[in-house]
Amino acid sequence: MKRAFALVVLAGLCGACKRPAAPEAPTGRLAEAVLQTRNLGNCGAVVPQEWPAGWPVPSAAPGAARYSLFFYPLGGGPDEGPRMFAPGADASLELAEKPSASCRARPGARVELKGARYTAAAEALETEAFDAEAERLYALTEAAGRAFAAGRPAPSKDDAAAARDYLALFETLAEPPLLAEYYRLNPRFWEWVRAAAGRSIPKA
Repeated sequence: MKRAFALVVLAGLCGACKRPAAPEAPTGRLAEAVLQTRNLGNCGAVVPQEWPAGWPVPSAAPGAARYSLFFYPLGGGPDEGPRMFAPGADASLELAEKPSASCRARPGARVELKGARYTAAAEALETEAFDAEAERLYALTEAAGRAFAAGRPAPSKDDAAAARDYLALFETLAEPPLLAEYYRLNPRFWEWVRAAAGRSIPKA
């Protein structure tokens, strides 16, 4: 693995993981809000410190910038390899002058997921390259979120470009075992992506 042990999202550390779900290096508005989520609202009492955050997904919110995200448990070690589990908590995040968030725990036993945590393309990136791509994904997420929230009856050329650019990078950096979970965060958004870009992530 080319990427060295990096800063883990929201200060959650995992001995089995060498790459963060969404690195701490990006400093854009959305990236900073995601990193602060655990300190907002009730989230500190709901989300264990060691759980990394997934990538934020836009929520339709005319006049506001809102996102949904989840936190998922990791386990394992150098000998047995990483163990990845289905999300254990969800967060609703709103970007404003002062970001706000609310979190809820998902009930039920932890379900272990199969498959590699990262795509081959993400795994091949060096630390600085991965962080740069993460920075770009946050910016593309905000752009796609604005286009989605506009609620145009049919996607414009700008919508299509925003959706295509966002989807291409999301598919590179997002964790493959969690794609269906990302879809469930906001099916309307992913169907907007499908309409605008001509394809989307799988529903299941």
